[in-house]
Amino acid sequence: MKKILFFNFFILISFAGAFSSQLNSTSEELLQRASLEFSNRNYGSAVKLAEKAKEKRSTDVTKSLFVLNQSLHSKEVRDQGDNISNIIHILHEREDEAAISILNGEVVKIPFDSVNNSITKFLARLEEYKNFPEADFLIGQVYVISGEYILAKKYLLSALKNADLLDIPQQRVDILYSIATLANLEGDKELFEKTLLLIGADERLWQTNGKPTPFVESIINSLKKGISLDKFFNLYRHNSPSAMKAYGLLGDFYMKNGDNELALTYSAIGTLSIFSYILSVIVARNVDYEYTGFSDFLKQLSVYPDIIEWARNNEIWKGFYNFAEAGDREFPIELPVEGEHFVCDALAAVAVGLELGVEPVKIQESLSNFRNMAGRQEIYERDGYTIISDCYNAGPESMAAALKVLGRQKGRKIAVLGDML
Repeated sequence: MKKILFFNFFILISFAGAFSSQLNSTSEELLQRASLEFSNRNYGSAVKLAEKAKEKRSTDVTKSLFVLNQSLHSKEVRDQGDNISNIIHILHEREDEAAISILNGEVVKIPFDSVNNSITKFLARLEEYKNFPEADFLIGQVYVISGEYILAKKYLLSALKNADLLDIPQQRVDILYSIATLANLEGDKELFEKTLLLIGADERLWQTNGKPTPFVESIINSLKKGISLDKFFNLYRHNSPSAMKAYGLLGDFYMKNGDNELALTYSAIGTLSIFSYILSVIVARNVDYEYTGFSDFLKQLSVYPDIIEWARNNEIWKGFYNFAEAGDREFPIELPVEGEHFVCDALAAVAVGLELGVEPVKIQESLSNFRNMAGRQEIYERDGYTIISDCYNAGPESMAAALKVLGRQKGRKIAVLGDML
């Protein structure tokens, strides 16, 4: 009986300790734990911790506002008017450590000069911090993954609404991309377009009257005159890592909706952004490299498999293809290999070939005679069995692509998987 009582007592102490740990955690610590659960795909725990973080943030701000308002009610403090500096001086004289501690702690998030040294504006800004956009963003992502789109939209739009409270302002772009993803899943074209346009809005490529800036207008005019790829990339640069994916998606969106001029414009800006970004990465690794032409650029790019893999995973080559296709150059291509992952590579080859002046017939012929390198989807017939060897330099993405190819085969299928080092 003693052993049972001791065991139950131990469980109770452990539970109380865990509860106390959550109770004493800051809202930021709770969110950090929620992010870890999200990374580990423990989505239920992630949502619970994120909700606790939101509750903790709101409670803490409410308490701070209560303490400050109590201190501000004294006649001595009220006599100082709205000036924070004067108010802090009186608070020091009154030895009001609680109010001083709150003001000193919150000034990091709300600098006094950002509210014109006004205590009224400071309190109003602090009230806004009851919201926790980082937590809303995490919860929204979970609901996107779980297919609960109504809840996902609620939390993601809340995160966007309060994006000016983010500790890392750049996270606003991540929120916008998540909303665009959700809009695409729901088939909401209007929200999809609007969200992607917001991502690039800070770059001010369009004037307030909706007309393109001289930079964009120059790009459009050059393309209409049939500028070559070498001249295009020699003449223009636009390094925009955060918005280049949005430009590519917009180019694809307008192409599907039959707006060829906008498709060409956004595809061009997206492709230019991709090129400029990759070029900056190459130059950072090889300070002696100078761009002399697109063919040479591709040769230099081939030295860096990590960049090629990044481009493939982010459908970068599709942007190059859309750039070429926006010029109304369209023809069928048949590949002698299986797998969607080869399509992106083929699209890149088509786009480069067209811009370098290769005839479509020659592009078709070359791709139809494509032969893969050793260890890349080699197919053998042995004793009634079909063996697909796709074992060279495997990674998570290439493995998933290979399994898709296997899944489309008829009959019994066996996957032999090795380590990925």
